[in-house]
Amino acid sequence: MLLSLVLVPRKTWSCYEVDDATGRSETPSEILNVPSSSGTHTFAANITDLQTRIQELETKLDASSKSKKKYRAKAKELKQKVEDLEEKLKHPVSKAKVELVAGSGVFLSKSKIAAAKLGSRSPTILARNLFRYLFSPEELAGHSLMGRSCNANKYCSVLPSISAVKRDALVEFALEAYNINPSITGRGVSEEYKHQKSRILASLTKLLREESKKADFIQCD
Repeated sequence: MLLSLVLVPRKTWSCYEVDDATGRSETPSEILNVPSSSGTHTFAANITDLQTRIQELETKLDASSKSKKKYRAKAKELKQKVEDLEEKLKHPVSKAKVELVAGSGVFLSKSKIAAAKLGSRSPTILARNLFRYLFSPEELAGHSLMGRSCNANKYCSVLPSISAVKRDALVEFALEAYNINPSITGRGVSEEYKHQKSRILASLTKLLREESKKADFIQCD
């Protein structure tokens, strides 16, 4: 009987017996269970399949992450728009209109102010255009510009004045639009200011009478 050593795949030495008469050996089970080449190919295929699936999942996760970022950015944009709209609702007058003189409380839309300035070559024309926007026919009917008696028609009853706040605001706005201020030198009201204001009031008085005639009213200022 001979003893032989065989190196198995697990790098361990194993002994087996050889029969002198028959030449047969009793081979240990570790040698009989060595994987075949076909089994190795199967394992490799499984590993490749798993790697492919992992890549697909990573791609989906990446796409999902990008979609989340996109939706978050869109949500942020919409939220900002909502906040802007809410702010406009809180201050509708200041956004859509302009106060003619600070603290006067007299407002007019930007579009109407732009239209009034269009073609206005002097403070007087600008004041007339603003006058038409600020006063309705109902506000003018039965009223005068200053609420004073008329020298040309002393026997006419004195008509009430139109809104003095609106009147004064539009006059000051028209003068300021042409850089005509009450005081330039600090020594009182400038002559240019008094002259231009007088022209505006005279023109508005005439305009009010014209509008009154259209409505079949006789006015005295």
